[in-house]
Amino acid sequence: DKLDEEFFDRAKNLKVVVRAGAGVDTIDLAAASKHNVIVENTPGQNANAVAEMVFGLLIAMKRNHFDGSSGREIRGSTLGLYGCGNVSRAMIDVSKGFAMKCFAVDPFLSDEQIKACGAEPLHDLKDLFKCDIVSLHVPATPQTINSINEDLISLMPKNGVLVDAARHEVVDEDSIISVFQKRPDLGYISDVGFNKMDELREKIGPDQMKKQLI
Repeated sequence: DKLDEEFFDRAKNLKVVVRAGAGVDTIDLAAASKHNVIVENTPGQNANAVAEMVFGLLIAMKRNHFDGSSGREIRGSTLGLYGCGNVSRAMIDVSKGFAMKCFAVDPFLSDEQIKACGAEPLHDLKDLFKCDIVSLHVPATPQTINSINEDLISLMPKNGVLVDAARHEVVDEDSIISVFQKRPDLGYISDVGFNKMDELREKIGPDQMKKQLI
């Protein structure tokens, strides 16, 4: 839900808004300031919760939503992380229990800093998308919006999974629709919504969409 001008107009006694997480893009900061409402965020405080959720959804997808059919293990998979902040570091910790090898792209960290987090540094997203699982943990900026496109997604290996637990604007949804029509083996896990659900359902069918999208 968005906290917009109308929200702040109605919340006459509101003094403070605290966002459970880092991003404040769902809050109209100008409107908050106009109404003398303090806005705070809590970066890193939900990092472990997000990491555990991602792995839970990964297992659900790899096991075909537990429909009784044969699934796939994630143990020994390669994990690519776009952004190596608090959530990615929590994911690296969890991944150790699955004997996964982690790689990360983060233009704001040195190779030594990424290695200290437990991941191998990469400098090109094309290399990152060769991983079995790619998880996105970057903000929506002019540099990242729609940066995850068809060219990158198509590079993923067979049965690869793309995870967006960051911002929906980072992934070009038209690219997801296009790639899924050609690559029914790929999966997409989104914790941030998918605006073109009806179009995807029309293109690949409801049964296939259930297999490929969480």
